[in-house]
Formats: sequence, C-alpha cells, structure tokens
Amino acid sequence: MKIGFLAVTIILGVIGGCNKATTKNCLKGKVARITCASTVIQVLNDNSMGEDGWVNYIGTGTTSYDNVFNVRNKCMLSSSIKQGDIIWFTIDSSMLTFGNCSLCDLGDHPPTVAYRIKNVSGNSCLPD
Repeated sequence: MKIGFLAVTIILGVIGGCNKATTKNCLKGKVARITCASTVIQVLNDNSMGEDGWVNYIGTGTTSYDNVFNVRNKCMLSSSIKQGDIIWFTIDSSMLTFGNCSLCDLGDHPPTVAYRIKNVSGNSCLPD
C-alpha cells in the first residue's frame, strides 16, 4: 500500500513539474528588425537571453537593444510577422543548423547570439 502511494506521489510530481517547465520556457519577444538576411527578436520577459548592447545600423539613426538574438530558422516564420510585432515562442534546441533557409547576402550585422524558435504565436502562452 505504501509503495502504491509513493508511486502515485512521484508520478503526480513529475507531471506537475513538466507543466511548470513548459510554461517557464515560453518567451515573449518583440520583432526588432526583419531583413532578407536576418530576423532579430528582443526578449521581453527573460533578461538572461540574447545579446546586450546590439546596435541596429539599418534604417535611420542607430538604436541599441538588450536581450536580442538572430532567428536561425527565419524562413520557418509566418510572413504575417512584421517588425514591431509582439510574439510568444519557445527555443528549439533540437536542431542547431539554419535548416533549408535561403538567405540573401546582405551584411546587416545581426546579433552574434542566434537561436531557432518554434511554437510562435501572437497570443500569450503563459497562464494569466
């Protein structure tokens, strides 16, 4: 009887831990820049992500950003995503390459930090 109770307790703890980990990995970001060569996202809810002090030299003036990264799989993003949009996503660590993306050869100096992203949505994936 005690072994059965212990097994149920462990299983419930693992299930609860999985839900919490999934929620914790959901990131909120702002699309800082889109060019044919790169898409730059600024993470808004986790200061440990990305690069600090990156400067966008494209366009008028120069704007400095913290917590930014270059999207490694930009061709997988919806074409409806525009600069300035707020998106929710998770980091995809399962594939470390650019994939089958065809990028232009524009020297636009994206952040050196780059991640693949998945589960991109315009809606919050965090609980209220």
